[in-house]
Amino acid sequence: MCQDKRTNTSIGRIAVDLHQFPRDQTIEKWYSLDESTSALLLLITVSGSQSKDSVVELTDADQDQQRSPALERYNLLHTFDDIKDVGELTVKGDEQFSVFRAEGLLAKDIGGKSDPFAVLELVNARLQTHTEYRTLNPQWNALFTFCVKDIHTCLEVTVYDEDPNNKFEFLGKVIRNGERRWYGLKNKKLNTPVRGEIMLELNVTWNPVRAALRTFQPRERKFLELDKKFKASLFRSTVMELKEFGMAIVDCKNYVGSCLDWDSTPRS
Repeated sequence: MCQDKRTNTSIGRIAVDLHQFPRDQTIEKWYSLDESTSALLLLITVSGSQSKDSVVELTDADQDQQRSPALERYNLLHTFDDIKDVGELTVKGDEQFSVFRAEGLLAKDIGGKSDPFAVLELVNARLQTHTEYRTLNPQWNALFTFCVKDIHTCLEVTVYDEDPNNKFEFLGKVIRNGERRWYGLKNKKLNTPVRGEIMLELNVTWNPVRAALRTFQPRERKFLELDKKFKASLFRSTVMELKEFGMAIVDCKNYVGSCLDWDSTPRS
């Protein structure tokens, strides 16, 4: 149901049957609201068993069997079978430990621990691990598979702390493409390191012809972004910068005026 916050009145509502959607895959679709001429854009993800975007327990995953069909599907001989299906991205932990894990995370709870879980996002496709309770070194033991629509996009990995009140506290974030290694987490703006690191191995299987054709199309718009909160300190600093800029313009105007008025003969 959509409501107008100013008048607290209902704009319209829509009922969606979730059984029609594939599991673990984000679907973008417009819906017309009942008793209204308005429409609502929804991004719907039903968590559950496997699909093209999926979470698999590593103990249940035969990685060789999973990779062989992907190599066949993205072979150059099958380029025109599905032009929009550019590739497949697999995210897992290291081969020695066979787990997707993190170490040295920031403690958010009173007892010096956290309840961390990881969220992986590839534009609008979003997958999530289970929560490991009371630990700073979680081992999620999962393998993630994403359907790649654009080879130029970046995978975003964010670690959160689960709160009893269903509020998630940010622990760190990293954006990476590439090889197996440990990655240090950063803040939300990705410009300052924070405590903790995460082990990732990323394998991309893709079709270069499909990727090249996709390059000439507009980049997919990301909808799963939080609204930026108002910060008084940032507002004050912006006002001061504008004030200094305005004063500089006034000084320049006065200087030019004095030159034109011949207030100082040598300067004019």
